[in-house]
Amino acid sequence: MGMTITEKIFARAYGRNKVAAGDFLWAKVDTLIFHELLTPYSIGKQFKSLGPVKVWDPDRVVITIDHTVPGSTGPWPEVHQKLRQFVREQGIKNFYDIGRHGISCQIAAENGHVLPGTLCIADDAVVTALGALGVVATKVASEVFVILALGEHWFRVPESIKIEISGEFQKGVGARDLVQRLLADLGPGAAPYKAIELVGSTIEAMSISQRMVLCNLLEYTGAKNVIINPDEKTAEYIHKITGKAIEMVRSDPDAGYEKIFHYDVSNLEPLLAVPPSVHSGLPVSSIDKKVDQAFVGSCVGGRLEDLRIAAQIVKGRKVSPHTRFYVTPATQAIYRQAEEEGVLQALVDSGAAVMTPGCTVCLGNVGALAPGEVCIASSTANYAGRMGSDQAEIYLASPAIVAASAVEGKIADPRNYL
Repeated sequence: MGMTITEKIFARAYGRNKVAAGDFLWAKVDTLIFHELLTPYSIGKQFKSLGPVKVWDPDRVVITIDHTVPGSTGPWPEVHQKLRQFVREQGIKNFYDIGRHGISCQIAAENGHVLPGTLCIADDAVVTALGALGVVATKVASEVFVILALGEHWFRVPESIKIEISGEFQKGVGARDLVQRLLADLGPGAAPYKAIELVGSTIEAMSISQRMVLCNLLEYTGAKNVIINPDEKTAEYIHKITGKAIEMVRSDPDAGYEKIFHYDVSNLEPLLAVPPSVHSGLPVSSIDKKVDQAFVGSCVGGRLEDLRIAAQIVKGRKVSPHTRFYVTPATQAIYRQAEEEGVLQALVDSGAAVMTPGCTVCLGNVGALAPGEVCIASSTANYAGRMGSDQAEIYLASPAIVAASAVEGKIADPRNYL
């Protein structure tokens, strides 16, 4: 029996020709990514407790400030300061400080820090988004300090689940609607410590950005990693950034899978997740709800394609007078490109407030919700208290739905604007 792409990548990281699901192994890490929210505490305690040790390979470490931008009160100025000191001491070049900052997974992708066929570790679950590039990308917690020192970690090779997607999306429907359907059908315990592999004609037709949406949010099934076999789009994306050709590591035709699911998106309509769970996929047409706040941004909704569709919907229109509309590009590079294209101008002209890149409203550190308020957001989580008051409601949806809702002042169908 052949190997899946996930098994092949673990075999390479282990230094063997073959591994199988269930194997325990000690694997070499290609890229380690972290941000300022959690890991600095590990650096300050566990890592330094090892003694005068250096990072195993400074060029393989990627650090950004994304959750607490701009710098706020409380512990964050000191956290930022200690992180900068650590970067200087260790000679880490891939540090994206204020002015170069952005959301970690997008920073890594658009700067060529991850390549297909490699193993990438981060301290944040959003790292699974990088599986869109044919990378095994997964989260660890306090073990970051071990990887910083050794460049290695133990893993159990996960069983793989294949999801085959076919059909063409209708107008106004896309990756976010598909992932809401998948999360609703599969549920939170569908893939505990499994690898989800996405295949099919629909996946092949998607842009890299759309693929990243799927790989990011499907970690809510409990998956260890989510991955897409690299193709010509992947090769073109990587070559444009790095000038490098890629190795097409792909699953063997006779690879084994624990389960296989089939989906056709042809009749899929715009969907949203209702609070307090991401595991719901209700048609937008079934919800009649006034919104106090709309948000386009985050690791799944702040890429250039997302800002473009939002601008297309609001151009020549005004945001509802009783709705606040926040927009946050995922990175500085996306911010600059959106500005050059006139995307930000269209959003600002409509009444949107465009903020500096980062997590911002998704985390609730700006634009926090008051008790009883309702928000429609293209972000990742909608549990009580995520964006402020635990008495507020957060609906999750595509940037297109969010923009249409900002204009109407209530949850709205984007197909009426496209």
